[in-house]
Amino acid sequence: MQHKRTKQISVCAALTGAALVLEAVKYFVNEIFFYVFFGIQAAMLAVSLVLLILWRLPKRQTAALAALFAAVVIALTVPVCIALAPQRQSAAHLVIHAGGGEAEGSYLNCRESFSAQVQAGHDLIELDFCYTADGQIVATHSFMNMPPYSMENRPTAAQFEAYKLCGKYSGITLPYLAEMLQKYPNVTIVTDVKEQTQLSLLTDLARFCDEKKIDAAERFIVQVYTEQEYLLLREEASLPFERFWFTNYRAQYAPLQIRRAFSAREDIEAIVLHTGDWWALHQRGWDLGKPVAVHTVKTARQIDFLACRGVNYVFFDAVPLG
Repeated sequence: MQHKRTKQISVCAALTGAALVLEAVKYFVNEIFFYVFFGIQAAMLAVSLVLLILWRLPKRQTAALAALFAAVVIALTVPVCIALAPQRQSAAHLVIHAGGGEAEGSYLNCRESFSAQVQAGHDLIELDFCYTADGQIVATHSFMNMPPYSMENRPTAAQFEAYKLCGKYSGITLPYLAEMLQKYPNVTIVTDVKEQTQLSLLTDLARFCDEKKIDAAERFIVQVYTEQEYLLLREEASLPFERFWFTNYRAQYAPLQIRRAFSAREDIEAIVLHTGDWWALHQRGWDLGKPVAVHTVKTARQIDFLACRGVNYVFFDAVPLG
């Protein structure tokens, strides 16, 4: 009987101790393994708890195992509690995603939403950019909300301008954008280029800005998606853009890769993360060495939640707020 009890104690202690060891290990792995390890920990603790309940151990041994179990539970839950608790009050700068949404659809990049947002005082507007069939730059998320058009069947510039998104909204062309930037000198455009490579489109965009006397270096923030793309754009002497955000939804770099590639670069003004990726890093207490932007939220409550936890920029997806 004593041998059996010793074996039972060893199994329970091993499971609980292994869960505690995983708590340290999981902070050095990528996001997907972080959650896998969390699930393994939960299973280990569940088995340990069952053993504590079912085995009739002496009081002293039961107390020792219960203390170990409690210590592991605390080690697992404290980081979550810290993450859930407001840490500091601040105001996140809103980035109006895709020009602002409407009730009928998202990713509209339409004039009506753009105009409403800048009139409301929002000064960071993200727009998606593509080429038309005849090589003109327009604001569109791969021609969504424009059936039968698509990236494989693009409209001409004339067809794009005549098209009514959701039956009533007008798309954004470069002449319209130039007019709005001249009218609202505080507005900055955050680019999201949907072409396979950015260089050609950004070169044409810079040329257009030069013709319209728009300061591209100050009025545009270029989102880059890999370190190689960033270096290519910086090496292109003809490009006037000087403000960049690294957005991690394509490359899916690990946190250490982001720090190594971008933390020391002064023209990288922010790191853009999906809400889930940001949450995982926030729970671990990791610092990327740059201001953080999070995409994409739809309610004022979500904005407040992110802002009080130190997020600097929030991509907001709907009109009006709340």
